[in-house]
Amino acid sequence: MIDVLINGKWEKKKPSELGTHSNCFYNSKGIYETIKVGGNKIFFIDEHLQRFFDNASRIDLPCKFKKDEIKNQINLSVKKHQTSNQLIRLILFPQKLLVFSETLNIDNKIYKGVKIMTFLAKRKNPEIKSTDNKLASIAWSAAKESGYFESILIDKQETIYEGSRSNFFWVKNNTIFTKEKNILPGITRQIILNNYSSNICYDTLNVKDLNYINEAFITQTSRGVIPVKQINNISIGRSSPGEKTAELMLLYNQWSDRVNK
Repeated sequence: MIDVLINGKWEKKKPSELGTHSNCFYNSKGIYETIKVGGNKIFFIDEHLQRFFDNASRIDLPCKFKKDEIKNQINLSVKKHQTSNQLIRLILFPQKLLVFSETLNIDNKIYKGVKIMTFLAKRKNPEIKSTDNKLASIAWSAAKESGYFESILIDKQETIYEGSRSNFFWVKNNTIFTKEKNILPGITRQIILNNYSSNICYDTLNVKDLNYINEAFITQTSRGVIPVKQINNISIGRSSPGEKTAELMLLYNQWSDRVNK
């Protein structure tokens, strides 16, 4: 059983009632956030809560709790869970706010490069972190069943958008690129865009052009910057992580430590 704060009061729930494969995440009228806790530090909490309230406003979903009240509930959940590495889940439905923690386990082998696959799908409302999440869940499950780390969503023209649980970047001729619109504005992605001193360009990438890129990586809240060494059956770059990816992996860890002290 999982200890869950529901509108500020503790209740017990089964994991099957709360996971991203549960009916909880197939609700069309709800939003959620996932926030990393590492070494008892809560990472980028203000950025996550800003997006949380922005998304709630965009779908006219009222939240009776203020930012400081939600922060307090997050801190209570972190203390209740009693592990140093956690993921905090915030889920907002009409008249209901859920806050709970899950243990975060990271296999450091991923930082030597992961294999990902493409998946034909497009989110209904990609710029909002919505609980109407069935499509992304199907894409993620397809990757796992096929032995891949993640699925990257593509359209019928094979334009690459984003991961089912991540944002996507690529490097060509020493320049970093990412898609600009019709994707989730991920927090890790935004930290990189805001802090990286060199230019990051907005562009689109088609599957047929994967042979011509030098590096690729994905970003997500729970695991930061993750190098990609293969997409479908196409090897990416000469080494993993590539030079630019390795630089951003180091910088992102430094930014995280600085901001979350």
